[in-house]
Amino acid sequence: MTGYGKTEVPLNKGKLHLELRSVNSKSMDLNMQMPSALRGLEPSFRKTITNLVSRGKVDCRLYFENESANNVQQLNYPLIKKYHADLNALAKELGMDQNIHIGQLLRLPDIFIKEGTPTLDSKDEKKIEAALKKTVASFVKFRKDEGAVLEKDILKRIGSIEKAVKKIEPFDRKRLKKIKAKFSVQFKAVSKVGSFDKNRFEQELIYYIEKLDLTEEKVRLKAHCAYFKKTMKSRDSVGKKLGFIAQEIGREINTIGSKANDADIQRIIVGAKDELEKIKEQLFNVL
Repeated sequence: MTGYGKTEVPLNKGKLHLELRSVNSKSMDLNMQMPSALRGLEPSFRKTITNLVSRGKVDCRLYFENESANNVQQLNYPLIKKYHADLNALAKELGMDQNIHIGQLLRLPDIFIKEGTPTLDSKDEKKIEAALKKTVASFVKFRKDEGAVLEKDILKRIGSIEKAVKKIEPFDRKRLKKIKAKFSVQFKAVSKVGSFDKNRFEQELIYYIEKLDLTEEKVRLKAHCAYFKKTMKSRDSVGKKLGFIAQEIGREINTIGSKANDADIQRIIVGAKDELEKIKEQLFNVL
C-alpha cells in the first residue's frame, strides 16, 4: 500500500525536512537516508517506524534545507582529532608505531561534512523525534484514507459475485428441468431394450445427479463471501487472510462453471471471475 508523510523541523540552526513514503511489499523493507550528523538517531528511527508501519517498502529521508544545493565540503576537525587520539591510544596500548599518516585518517568514515551542516543539541534531537512520530501519523492516515477507498471498491465487487449467485438460480432451474427430461427419455429408451441392472442404473443416476448439482457450491460460495466481508471489518492485519478466502471463492466459482455446462451460467461465471481477479489485484495493497 502506498503512503506518504512529510514534516519540517525548525532547529536552532537551520531547518530539517523529514519524509516517509512507501509502496506495497509482502514484508517490511525500510531504507534510511540521513545526514551523517543524524546517524546516532537511526536505531530509534527504525524501531519507531517498524513498530507503527507493519508492512511495505518504506523510504525514510531526512535532509537539511538547501543541503542538496550546497555541495561544498569541509573537514570534520573534531572527528579527525578524536580519530587521531583514539588511534594513538590504541597503538600505545598495543606497543605499536604511533606514526599515523594523514592519508590514513582521511580514509575513515565521515571525515568530510557539507559546509553549513547544522550541529544538533539535545533539544534539536527531541524535536526531530517528535517530528518523526508526527510524520508517521500522517503517513498512517494516508494509508487509511487509501484503504477506505480500496475497501469500498472490494466490497462492491464481492457484492457483484453474490449477485451472480442469485442470477444463476433461474438458469439452474431451467437446466435441471432439461437434464430430468433427458434422463426420462433415456430411461424409456433403455426400458424398451430389455432387462438391465436396476441397482447399477440407480447408482449411475445418483452419481450424475450429484455431479451436475450446484447446490453445495452455491452455498459454500455465499458462505465464503460472507466470511470475506466479516474479515474485512477486523482491525488486525488481514491482507493475507483475505487472499486465502479469495482463493476459496475462486475455487467454488470455477467448480460451478465446470459443472454447469450451460451457456447462460457460463456467461455469469465469466463476469464473477473478472470481479474476483480485480479483487485479488487490490488485495496486494491490503496490509
